[in-house]
Amino acid sequence: MTSLKKVKKIIKYLIIPILIIGLSFDYFHTNNSNNNDENYIYSDNLSYSNNNDEKNLEEYNNCLNSIYNEYDNTPYLDALEEKLTSYLENYNVSVAFKDINTGYSYSYNSDKNYYAASTIKMLDAIYIYLNAYNGNLNLDTEVTYLAKHKMGSSLKMKDYKIGDKVSLRKLVEYAITVSDNTAHNMLVDYIGKNTLKEFGQSLGATTTLVGNDIFGTINNHDSMIYLETLNNLINNSGELGEELKSYFVNSDQNYLNFPDEGISASQKYGEYNSYYHANGIVYTENPYLVSILTLHGYDDFEKVIRNINTEIYNLQKAFYENRKNVCYPKYL
Repeated sequence: MTSLKKVKKIIKYLIIPILIIGLSFDYFHTNNSNNNDENYIYSDNLSYSNNNDEKNLEEYNNCLNSIYNEYDNTPYLDALEEKLTSYLENYNVSVAFKDINTGYSYSYNSDKNYYAASTIKMLDAIYIYLNAYNGNLNLDTEVTYLAKHKMGSSLKMKDYKIGDKVSLRKLVEYAITVSDNTAHNMLVDYIGKNTLKEFGQSLGATTTLVGNDIFGTINNHDSMIYLETLNNLINNSGELGEELKSYFVNSDQNYLNFPDEGISASQKYGEYNSYYHANGIVYTENPYLVSILTLHGYDDFEKVIRNINTEIYNLQKAFYENRKNVCYPKYL
């Protein structure tokens, strides 16, 4: 009996620790499984949340770049436009602006017609390069320099003699980069004045080459049509577009750029007596088109153009800040 009791006692002391270890193992296994389930659920919720954030951010960015709509007409933006109008009343000008991404636009005194001067050379370049892109002409085609083509203010063509041949590519480069009048005359003669006029009209312009010379008349409406066509040509014709853009970006009297901010512009100015104009594409973070037609040719026209363009740029920046205030509550 004594031996049997001892055996039972030993078994009792052996079984109890084993049961404790078994229960402990089961507890930790179960608890650990629960923790894994919780981690899984937490991770899944985080993924869901991140997906929502990404979707909201995408919708927010889409809102920022959506087409101009009625929600943009806030009292804040209206007040800024009125302020700009009051500012422009200090000048003898017509102004048009359009944000390329959204279509937001502003204009002042835009129905007035002006002598176009050298702004028409933009249409020369568009016609030649568009037809080159479409395979209708070769930019290396040469035009003979005749006595009838010679005009003043011809910084590049003055180095040529009557009878010399000049390629269409070079003539466009000269007409845009240094506003060479002889190059323009040769281009108009090659294209045909009536053909160039009809081309402008086909784009929707109303005053192309109105008048008796090869410069004609212009207004903001026509300027913006030329600029939109130029912008599309630059962006959609590959190397030819890049080549054409380089002429406008590196053109003389380029007062639409912001050199201190590293902002370039594709522009063409026009100048004759009291007329001074600047039409261009300004490559800010959100590029825009701008046409500034003036009667400040006898004044500090560089200052006039830069001041007005700065105000336009400030309006555009305010528009996008206003967009953030409109879009943020909706999506973020």
